[in-house]
Amino acid sequence: MNKTTTTKQEIINAFQFRYETKKFDPTKNISNEDFQFILEAIGV
Repeated sequence: MNKTTTTKQEIINAFQFRYETKKFDPTKNISNEDFQFILEAIGV
């Protein structure tokens, strides 16, 4: 599996569990491609 597939699978796995966010770093960004994938994964 390539790294992109692994990363996307990790995102899908994360949505299958409930995680509590303890600290948010507003200086970190995700790519538009990853954001679109997240929206697709949650059905938006």
